[in-house]
Amino acid sequence: MSNFFDEISAKIDQMPGPEAPTPAVPPAGPMRSSLEVLQRMANGLDPFEPNRFRCAVAALPHETPKLHETTTRNMSIVAYNDANGLAARLERARERRRP
Repeated sequence: MSNFFDEISAKIDQMPGPEAPTPAVPPAGPMRSSLEVLQRMANGLDPFEPNRFRCAVAALPHETPKLHETTTRNMSIVAYNDANGLAARLERARERRRP
C-alpha cells in the first residue's frame, strides 16, 4: 500500500507548480457582434455553421439594451437628479391642469 502512495507522491512532485510558465494562448481575432455574424453568414462571407448560427441567434437580444429599458433608466436618473427634469415638469403641468 505504501508503494502506491510513493508512486502518487512522485507523480505529484513531477507536476509543474504555479511558477511554471503557462503556454501563450493565441489571440482569437476581432470579436464580431452576433448581428454581424448572422449577416456574414447570410451574405456568404462566412461558412454556415449550425452551432455558431444558433449561438448568434440566442445572443442577439442580449447585446444591445432595449430602448424601453434605456429610456426608463434615463428618465429615472433625470427625475431624481434634476429639479427641472421631465418628471418634475410633468408634475407641474398636472398641477396647472387641476381645477
